Amino acid sequence: MRLSAASIILLSTAAVVQGFCTFTFTGECTLENANNQDECNLVNILGNNQQNKLTTACRNAFEKNSMDFRSVTRDAQNKKNYQDEENFFNGGGALNDGTKQKMYDGNAGSIMRSALLSQNTPFSWPDYTGGASNFVRNFQDCDARVVMCCFTGSMIDFNPNAQVCHHELENSKSSNHVLRGMALFDDPSDTAYCTGFSWEEGEESERYAGNALFQASLKDSYWDKGYHKNIQSSPMCGCVEKMAAVSHSDCIDVQASETYTMTADNSQIQSSELATVLSYGNCNGKNLVDHYTEAATDQEVASLTSNHIVGNCAENNAKYLEAKFLVQREKESVVNTDMWEVVMGKGKFFHPPVGDTRFRELINASANKIVYRHCDDCDSQATNIYYKRSSDLPPVKYDFMNMFQNYWSDEYNVMGTDFSLHSTYNDAVAGINAWKYCNFNKAKRGFPRDCGVENKNSNEYNNYLENGKARDHAFYVEKDAGETANQLVRGK
Repeated sequence: MRLSAASIILLSTAAVVQGFCTFTFTGECTLENANNQDECNLVNILGNNQQNKLTTACRNAFEKNSMDFRSVTRDAQNKKNYQDEENFFNGGGALNDGTKQKMYDGNAGSIMRSALLSQNTPFSWPDYTGGASNFVRNFQDCDARVVMCCFTGSMIDFNPNAQVCHHELENSKSSNHVLRGMALFDDPSDTAYCTGFSWEEGEESERYAGNALFQASLKDSYWDKGYHKNIQSSPMCGCVEKMAAVSHSDCIDVQASETYTMTADNSQIQSSELATVLSYGNCNGKNLVDHYTEAATDQEVASLTSNHIVGNCAENNAKYLEAKFLVQREKESVVNTDMWEVVMGKGKFFHPPVGDTRFRELINASANKIVYRHCDDCDSQATNIYYKRSSDLPPVKYDFMNMFQNYWSDEYNVMGTDFSLHSTYNDAVAGINAWKYCNFNKAKRGFPRDCGVENKNSNEYNNYLENGKARDHAFYVEKDAGETANQLVRGK
């Protein structure tokens, strides 16, 4: 198992009992540290392979005292499919989209339980074997040995510390549901709060990976500060390789004081116990890059500062585009952007998905609750389609945006009850001339599958996980009441 772990200052103290002998040691789990009392000679007691036996005993004690990270957000006995965790770490779900009160009830109540446990219990790093193979993928394969969380809002007070620069969408396709593409952000102000941690591979710092992740994502950021929601197209927390590039990140570290108690007899350590006291810091005031520099190679630091935590966004974005042989210019739009907001697009209308949370916010703020798809390479019937929502949006656990992207479904989306489709904006506003045919529920078939004005209109659907017929299209949401007339630049 490969662990991505926190950077830790380890202050270890241990006590051991010999075949009915007691001894104490400080520092790492080594024979030199353990064999420091006159009344207990571990070399004589343990015989051959003393260090291997001691290492095994320390590991067994640690694992016995640890809590599975998958139990952090809910009681361990609850059966789970990990949807809540996936929603949270990707920036959605009840904890991110709910009211401030949601921070203190339901699943969030387990955060308070876990916060108490985090003072003296190691949290294991998320595992991806066996029954956990479908756990959220954000923390798998952290080759740079860095994990980062970036938040874009707060239920209390928000103090952003980072500009958002760019993002390779394929690096986090399991969270944004886009096979490939790029996002470029040009806001020169700080719009996100980012924090994270790093580690030295193979060192004791790996052992408290889950504790640092809990602190960075759920305890310090969400529970204490009320920070929530993700950067558009990026996970809220993940290996730095999966995250959008940003200008800065704060740093979290863990300090652990360990006490082992062991019984040695007949050349073996018969039992071992661990008591742990944990505290959390800010890497002595250093930012994440400076802290990483202390243990990483020059090449690793150069990669981090070129691709992930990059300092000046404007300069880095220019290099990012130059490497792709791209020149930035204003993008053509089929709508009056004062009246419509783009939420995603492909081909010549490419736009990174804004995420399910923002998508819902825009629809709820719109007086007419209209979603508009314009498609340049679709037939005349499917060039302009207006989706009008007539019921409340689905529960936040349901990925409503992905329904439009990749899986057009009738779950929470019954034609004539929850929505109607129209060929013009005026028809959608008036609720007249609604389309009469729709089908649903086929893998890799996004909006609108084969829906048609009177009958089936095949293969005009979009798909964000692979190439489909609708290669050049964009989705828009009407911004607000009063901005309803003459909004299309073309395509009535």
